Amino acid sequence: MIEHTGDTTLELAKESFHFSAAHFTLFSATSRERLHGHNYTVRCRVTCEVGGTGLAFDYTGLKQRLKDLCAALDEFTLLPANSPWLDACEADGQVVMKFDGDTFSLPASDVRLLPVQNITLEALAAYLVDVLLASEEVAMSKCSSLTIGVSSSPGIWAEATRAL
Repeated sequence: MIEHTGDTTLELAKESFHFSAAHFTLFSATSRERLHGHNYTVRCRVTCEVGGTGLAFDYTGLKQRLKDLCAALDEFTLLPANSPWLDACEADGQVVMKFDGDTFSLPASDVRLLPVQNITLEALAAYLVDVLLASEEVAMSKCSSLTIGVSSSPGIWAEATRAL
């Protein structure tokens, strides 16, 4: 019986791996984009060993986890919790933001504060790959690397890769 037939890379890029969200990119302590939205697409690549059965691993759980992660960001305003330039805090059911002398607020139920420095494709890809890296679905996969790609429009992608 063959125990190992080499490595393979599986790409998971289902239609359900998407979310719509508002954000603004911070360029400096005094410059930012206006609040706007995107329809984001997410894809995942895992490099794994293929066993003697021709199967790398059962990735059903990983597909569901990706779908759930996208759903958790869908129809929210995404804000960076770790920005050196934007101060965002929750008070009385509102997320109050201060940037370069401006103060504005949104209902807390409409906001996701993410543990990143900026809401960019690069930061979203790194955030999602780190969340997946900590998941049981990835831990059980016995894969050697995990890559998450995030797109905000056709032809523009950012990817983050982690070795497992």
